Amino acid sequence: TLGSAAANITITPDSAYVAANYSYWIIKAAMGTEDGGENVQFRVNNQSASNYQTNMILNTAGTLSATTENAQSSALIVTADVAQDANDTFQFVMTIELSPQNATNTMRFNWSITDAWDQAGAGPSDTEQSCGLFNNNSQTELNKIDFFLSGGSNFTAGSNLRLYGVTKT
Repeated sequence: TLGSAAANITITPDSAYVAANYSYWIIKAAMGTEDGGENVQFRVNNQSASNYQTNMILNTAGTLSATTENAQSSALIVTADVAQDANDTFQFVMTIELSPQNATNTMRFNWSITDAWDQAGAGPSDTEQSCGLFNNNSQTELNKIDFFLSGGSNFTAGSNLRLYGVTKT
């Protein structure tokens, strides 16, 4: 939880989460932005190569649309339609897994996000669902996750993330 406004929210475990020990990870997020109107993006393991892809379905005031981003240096996970107003809040639940990509078992991160809700007004009106991948075959563990805003603004104090790892049995 942020005690004061900050440009990044970073999850860094005490030791790396090795994919061989985990089935997947879950992140619960409740955030706000100081300025509003910016996309929320993330990177895994300090990687900024153009290996992120995102597919997103959007419901903006009852109008459905979709967007795709390929070969990006970070992943789009919430657009400015949901993170729209200064000091409003939004929330989502994200699932991340490191999974085999092909028969030789090279690995890549896959993620999905349940509905991201804009909490402005009497009830949520704008929602988004997204999924994507980080297509860098050399990944075998989760060391760091950085969340940041596309315009460089700050997340509000009190914004928080919770990371849960589901171990293999």
